[in-house]
Amino acid sequence: MARSRKQIAQINVVPMIDVMLVLLVIFMVTAPFINPGLVELPSVGKTAKTPEQPLEVVIKESGEYLLRDRAGNSEERVVNKSALAAEIAALHGASPDQPVVIAADKNVRYEEESPGHPDRTARAPGAMNVAARGLVMTRRHSNLVAGMLALGMHGLFLLLLVFGVSWQTQHPAPVMVDIWQALPKPELAPAPAPRRAKVNPPKTRTPPPPDRRDADIALEKKKAEVERLKHLQAEQAVEEKAQAKAAQEKLLADQKKRALLRQMDEEDLKQRVAAETAANQARQAKFAEAQAKQAEAQVRQAAAKAAADAQQAAEVASTVGLHRDLISAKVRGNTRLPDNLTGNPEVRCLVRLLPTGEVLSVRVTKSSGNVAYDDAVVRAIEKSSPLPLPTDRQARAAFVPELSFIHRPKE
Repeated sequence: MARSRKQIAQINVVPMIDVMLVLLVIFMVTAPFINPGLVELPSVGKTAKTPEQPLEVVIKESGEYLLRDRAGNSEERVVNKSALAAEIAALHGASPDQPVVIAADKNVRYEEESPGHPDRTARAPGAMNVAARGLVMTRRHSNLVAGMLALGMHGLFLLLLVFGVSWQTQHPAPVMVDIWQALPKPELAPAPAPRRAKVNPPKTRTPPPPDRRDADIALEKKKAEVERLKHLQAEQAVEEKAQAKAAQEKLLADQKKRALLRQMDEEDLKQRVAAETAANQARQAKFAEAQAKQAEAQVRQAAAKAAADAQQAAEVASTVGLHRDLISAKVRGNTRLPDNLTGNPEVRCLVRLLPTGEVLSVRVTKSSGNVAYDDAVVRAIEKSSPLPLPTDRQARAAFVPELSFIHRPKE
């Protein structure tokens, strides 16, 4: 089965060269038509003068005349043909150097003899001694034409680029392949018949008579070889014994070393366990001591808080009692007892107060049995407004919003 052709991965730079050559030709052709800009540099002692804005006369296709002063108000205004010369003279008299231009519609024919003829209008500034004058022809849809030309050039460049990329594209050549389902069996050639070699009968040679000296030399060599082998075996046995002894000594040394290391590890482990145990005990002791100190501090704080609360409660009770006496004294000073009062009757009133001490309402909850006395106490409480209240919030809570007031004439 034939192998498929492998594609070579490479970059084809020919299309890019084609595009660059096309652009180079275009630049070479268009370069002579470009007018280089001229810059006039000012000379010494001369000052560049700002050019005057022109006075523009607009002629429309319908024959209507418009006048636009770009130096002043740039708005267009409609003028009559007969009054055009007077308008130009009036505006040109203020600035004699102001140029006058005529902007006619492109559909207005230059050679036409009609009321809207631009040449007649152009002769009007010359009759008024206007040195700078000219004609301006406006073109319509110039941007549209330029845009269409630009799109056409871009389309041409795109077509050239597509053509340059695709014109040398090569497709792979077809490959003919024969597909086999199984390999054919090779035909075996018949084996050639073996050839029979000719066997020659061996020649019989008579051995020479043995030499006595050679036999003695061989016997001596054999004895020397036996002695040498024995000597080698003895040396090998001694060497094996030495190696076995060295190996045994090394094994004993390794065992002693391991035992020593094991003993050192056990001692180190014991020391670390003892150190950790001592550290844990020290931490537990510190923790217990800290807990004891914290509990003691909490007890002291609770005792101090209870003492502070008791002292504050005593101060509040003292303040409440003092202001009750002040309120009773103020109300007693404003009380006018009736003439028919006998004994020491008691009247209870519920007084609603504001935080400022002002009395909102007074209601008798327990009468003394003498209506005149009850009314006199109510009037005295209302007259005593505002009542003296403590500045402390806890002490003021005993008076606001309701105060239970008890009054006896002889107390």
